[in-house]
Amino acid sequence: MAKRSNLTQFLLTASSFAGGVALGLLLAPKSGREHRQWINEQTTEIADWVDSQGKEVLKRGSEQISGVSRKVRNGIKDSIPDLYDATENIKLEESDFIGV
Repeated sequence: MAKRSNLTQFLLTASSFAGGVALGLLLAPKSGREHRQWINEQTTEIADWVDSQGKEVLKRGSEQISGVSRKVRNGIKDSIPDLYDATENIKLEESDFIGV
């Protein structure tokens, strides 16, 4: 029951807002051409803002992925010993491989 009243309240608020905007545009002292121009400018500005925010999110995401990748590589490098270092102290001669 609470969900239904919240939905009803939301729809009432949204429709009241839209009606207020429409009434404001109808009663405003500007001409229709000026309103259309203003709406076009606002829409362009919002689209540019959304575009720049999207690019910023992609940039930050890419930086974070690079950081995680670098940490994983360093973790693997630190946890897996270097093969040369691991075998450096083993003393093998050529004769040890002849019977193999």
